[in-house]
Amino acid sequence: TVTQTLVNGITYQNTNTDNPSAGSRIVTLTQIKDNGGTASGGSDTTALSINSTVDIYPVNDDPVNAGSLLTDVSVNRNVASDVNLSAINLNDIDANGGNLTLTINANYGYGGGTLTATSGGGVTVSGSGNSILNLSGTLAALNAYLDVASNIQYVNTDPYLYGNDVDQLYIAIDDNGNTGGYNGPVNLGTVNVDIVNTNTAPVLDNTGNMTFTAITEDQINTSGNSVASILASAGGTRLTDVDGDPLGIAVIGTTGGDGYYSYWQYSPNGGGS
Repeated sequence: TVTQTLVNGITYQNTNTDNPSAGSRIVTLTQIKDNGGTASGGSDTTALSINSTVDIYPVNDDPVNAGSLLTDVSVNRNVASDVNLSAINLNDIDANGGNLTLTINANYGYGGGTLTATSGGGVTVSGSGNSILNLSGTLAALNAYLDVASNIQYVNTDPYLYGNDVDQLYIAIDDNGNTGGYNGPVNLGTVNVDIVNTNTAPVLDNTGNMTFTAITEDQINTSGNSVASILASAGGTRLTDVDGDPLGIAVIGTTGGDGYYSYWQYSPNGGGS
């Protein structure tokens, strides 16, 4: 009874506990020995050949961030800015060289961000130019890609928005079930987006057909045209500034005219001088 209990209590553990290969293992009981000794011609050992089959079914281990995750990233207002995620160090003990997918979601908290990136270095990018960006590649490729801050850029869709914690990035990693079944994405956390208020230069749209009031030959001292009327002659809104700052025009030079038979004239005060 004691011997039977001992045999029944034998357990098996694979030497590679984290990433075993699937399949069957054969365990063979080759002998059994008591403690009675061999005095007076006795025998304490019996040779055996009893086989038992152990079937191994790998269980998927989730990927993790063995590094860290910044609480905040700082970007400039209305300018595509780097998203520095280099502190992330992805690890997956049973990825086995397969591709993982890192998702960065700027539509998770406040829904105002656009993310851009370009495929390269073994990483395939999808969703660039939208609020949800996916990066697919091996662990080594993804970690190397994240180490370059300029690979991922963010701009908020509201050109007037700025301040601390005005948006959030949700970051998740998915091993795509490379080993032992699919567990779904793993949430690595959220990163607050701080938008720094920076001045944006005004934009002059000169694609239209801008015209002056016609004059006759030899006509001098005309009333001229205001800059506003010249811009308006092309239709639409030609001068804009997302900051809402007061707009003005600085005349820094003129082209056209030969300086002898014809020349440009302009006045900063409506013709007063």
